[in-house]
Amino acid sequence: MKQKIINLFNSLEEKYFFPMGRRTWQGLSFLGLAAIICGLLFFFLNATPTIRDGVEVEKEEVIDEEVIEEEYIEETSSNCDKEDYEEELNKLKLVLSNCEFTDLGDSLERTKIQAFELPKIDDGAGDSGIEVDVVETASYFSQSEFDSIKTLYSTKELIRNYWGGINEKIKYNEFRPNMKAIPNQLNNLYNQKGIDSAEFCKKINIVKAVNSYVKQFDFNYFDQYKIYRECYQGFLYYDFSNRTINWAKAVMPIVVVDFDGIIAVKEQHKQFKRIHKMAIKNYISEEVVELAESTIGEHQELEEPESDLNYRDYLSVISTIDSYSSSMGDDIESAVDDFNDDVDYFDQNNFLRSLDRYLELYRQRVSDAERDKIDRSAEKAEKRVFSGMLMAAGFALILLIGIILLLFSIQNILKKNIDK
Repeated sequence: MKQKIINLFNSLEEKYFFPMGRRTWQGLSFLGLAAIICGLLFFFLNATPTIRDGVEVEKEEVIDEEVIEEEYIEETSSNCDKEDYEEELNKLKLVLSNCEFTDLGDSLERTKIQAFELPKIDDGAGDSGIEVDVVETASYFSQSEFDSIKTLYSTKELIRNYWGGINEKIKYNEFRPNMKAIPNQLNNLYNQKGIDSAEFCKKINIVKAVNSYVKQFDFNYFDQYKIYRECYQGFLYYDFSNRTINWAKAVMPIVVVDFDGIIAVKEQHKQFKRIHKMAIKNYISEEVVELAESTIGEHQELEEPESDLNYRDYLSVISTIDSYSSSMGDDIESAVDDFNDDVDYFDQNNFLRSLDRYLELYRQRVSDAERDKIDRSAEKAEKRVFSGMLMAAGFALILLIGIILLLFSIQNILKKNIDK
């Protein structure tokens, strides 16, 4: 049996392997080497980063389918005392030198009437030393009993009421604060916000915010009445802070045409209040404001704009860009720049709606481009796997040829030795 197997291998060698010339084996080796080189090139070709296709929205599509610079804010230390608070209050006093800080109110004499209760008398004598025989728990007193009690307590102002009971008229002093005084307004604000009298750090933050707010106004315009109405009543339940005030201060000259930086008329005051409330409701980042400023500036530079936009419309521009900024990421800047290139065209076709539609189309194109990028990345990954398999096959072929040739060489050497 063993000899039959040996004879079989010998016949295969003689019939198939030995007749194959050197060129044949070299060709097979080069074929394996070519497989390795091609696989390697194919691998590196598909190992390059997948770049997302450019995104572009034609201006006609929008119409056809149409249905801050922030100031540095000093943080208040957690260790605050009354002296620190007084220092900040003095700074506010310098700004509001035409407002009341000293006349905090007057003490008024008040009168109240309450039921008089007979005290327990050990010796039966009152203030005058006169003894009166009355029942201490009685709720009705005759006129003679009342006169006796009134004589007994001559230092008190007693009154007999309609039902025969006895009332006492009491006079007391009550402090009535002057609510036009700034310290009283501040104290009222602290109470409404639940700030304790010893929480000086929180009180200092409020004073700083008020100081920052009133600095936006002309000195003569912002008088005592407006301080009380706007600073305290108007913003009592809002997040009244330096952060929102500085945001409003930065946005005001962007959205209000020809604003010189100081509020001096009622219309500007109204505009600033609206901008400030917008900051309180939804604080928008400085980067978004800068993008919106570029769009607003492009529109304001138009010689004869078709869309007559006011500050509310420009605030809508900021809000619209902000609404897309989170979903579009860095692409929002490219989208706004592309929109600005054709701002005159969009001005003639409902500027605000065109902006919203343009950003929506751009967002969709970005989303489609991202999906296409993911698909191409997956396709490249599959090709890299194939190239790896191709290189492995080429390497295996070369290795197999080397082993076969090595075995043949050994076999030939053995045969030569046997023949000798």
